[in-house]
Amino acid sequence: MTILNRYLVRSNLFLLTIILLLGSTIYILTDFFLRIDVFFNAGLGAQTILLYFLFKLPFIIAQILPPVFLLSMVLQLSMMTRHREILALQAGGISFVSMIKFVFIYGVAWICLQFAFAQILGVEGNRRANAIWLTEAQGKNPASFELDDLWFNKNQYVIHLKKAWPNQDKASGVVIYELDAQKTRLIRKIYADSVNSGDQDWQLKKVSIALLETYSVIEQSDYSLPVNHSLVSFNTLDRKNKTITEMNIFELSDYIDNMKNSGTNVEAMRTDFHNRFAYAVSLFIMGIAALSITMHVQNIYASLLLSITITFFYYGISTFFTTLGEKGQLDPLTASWFTNFVFFAAFGCVLLISILRGISHRKRFA
Repeated sequence: MTILNRYLVRSNLFLLTIILLLGSTIYILTDFFLRIDVFFNAGLGAQTILLYFLFKLPFIIAQILPPVFLLSMVLQLSMMTRHREILALQAGGISFVSMIKFVFIYGVAWICLQFAFAQILGVEGNRRANAIWLTEAQGKNPASFELDDLWFNKNQYVIHLKKAWPNQDKASGVVIYELDAQKTRLIRKIYADSVNSGDQDWQLKKVSIALLETYSVIEQSDYSLPVNHSLVSFNTLDRKNKTITEMNIFELSDYIDNMKNSGTNVEAMRTDFHNRFAYAVSLFIMGIAALSITMHVQNIYASLLLSITITFFYYGISTFFTTLGEKGQLDPLTASWFTNFVFFAAFGCVLLISILRGISHRKRFA
């Protein structure tokens, strides 16, 4: 690493750390005042509240890192321009292309750091923070966790549960639609007041079986159905099972495969999966945006204001397309990467035009 690159890295890390601490503090204070009533009503002590935010801190850092990276790069480059450091470098024979190469390589390095940090410390810290919030702050008992209107399919069965208690492997208001072997025709409907699920056959209580071919109904007090699908897999509160935000990329991939095989809609999960890669890559996009801003805007305050505006636009567009992906109105891959593509194309073109103009200017006065 050259002396220039070491200087640029140290300078940027100093600014990034300061802005990161400031951003994290604002995030934590905002979150604290939003949850303060719940904390006090639950009678939580200062130690538990502190532990909650301590566990959540890695998740917060991973979330705010891209805009913090943009602000630190813009501030660094603007200060170098203001103090004539860029001009001194150019006078010494070091072109601005060297700065561009540094930002590109530095941005790629931060992509890897953000992704690893988010998937290791971020998801684990978020899981522990959520455990404190759900069980201690809100006083929820995992055993009593309830799901309403759960739909899924298993083998030739399409199953609707009016109410389900995943941690107890129980459900009520059961309606099961049984298809033929080719899954092209409905052959019977099974109604039950309740069911006990598990790894073995489902045990249904107070059952009515409607045979559609003969238009007859069979009433039984007990009935065993070969579903072999535990309701625990649908749990989102039991701390032994993780929610989507508490899974790393490998766990989420396996979870998506399992849910897809059971017939559950996985569009939201697939969108979240692709978003994790896209969000890490946004650090590189922010580096290109910083270069584009500082090459055209000399005023440091205007540069920072423009950076904040770009951040809001990025998150607004990203949220819009992510919602489309989660609702199945847009392919999850496209929904996750579209914002990055638009911003990369826009700022990449601005940067390329600036480089070409610089080359043309040097040739004119050569």
